[in-house]
Amino acid sequence: MDVESCIEAYTALAEDIFTPRNRTMFGGAFLHKVVGSATFSAEKLEAGIKKVIRDSQDRGNNADRAGGASGIFEAVEDLPMLRGDRQKCRVCICLYGMENNQAYRIRSYESKNEPGLPMTVWQAARATSAAPTLFNPIAIGNTTTLRDGGLRNNNPIMEVMEELEHEFYARGSDIACIVSIGTGVSKTDFFQNRDILKSVAEICAKIATDTKTIEATFRNVYAAAGKPLRERYFRFEVDQGLRGMGMEEWKKMSEVFSVTTTYLSDGARREAMGKCAATLAIGNAAPQVE
Repeated sequence: MDVESCIEAYTALAEDIFTPRNRTMFGGAFLHKVVGSATFSAEKLEAGIKKVIRDSQDRGNNADRAGGASGIFEAVEDLPMLRGDRQKCRVCICLYGMENNQAYRIRSYESKNEPGLPMTVWQAARATSAAPTLFNPIAIGNTTTLRDGGLRNNNPIMEVMEELEHEFYARGSDIACIVSIGTGVSKTDFFQNRDILKSVAEICAKIATDTKTIEATFRNVYAAAGKPLRERYFRFEVDQGLRGMGMEEWKKMSEVFSVTTTYLSDGARREAMGKCAATLAIGNAAPQVE
């Protein structure tokens, strides 16, 4: 799916998926946020994810059939995350294991160094959506319970560099381009005067601080003056105007588009976007990694 298709799918499914299970402010959804129970239905999310995958798969299968292709077209429930090494786009996602406080990397390709956690595509998508207070975590097998990796590392850029080095033996000079897209700054003001929610506010603030610290560390190590990624690393983050807006606030999509357009209209950012597009278009600005 391209980005435009993803936005369309989100808009189509959001109202159903992001309807709270209980609209009661106190003792209901609000209290659930404090004690950790999810506000929204994981079952609706799962059904929505499967529908998106099924629709996308149907379009691909129809195109294959029209072109005379034949083969087994897998059911959504069976479509594995691991797709082998001949895919056009290799995907690696970061998840958080609740039992052992461990970071998991779920790949669409074979790892040279560690056994993969067997997951289907819908399970991987479901796990990345399991942000605290929004959706319950997902159990994989009998031993692993996963949440969105943002709880541990909301900016996984150093994880990306480690993955490139360990799995593809690539260092900074081997990389043609890195594009990092931030998720904005979490709103914590709402929690400040409520002692019972102080720990929640502290967690949000720590995630935001860690994200900026990691970004600064990456720039110093890989993208500072004289470093190999100086002209090939691009970071974009709408840090003003979307403060406190979560992925569940689908009714504010017009505001999201408006604020993002304003962010991109800045001269320096437009120049950076142009350089980013040109670097991506070249595609071979650095040696290819096999």
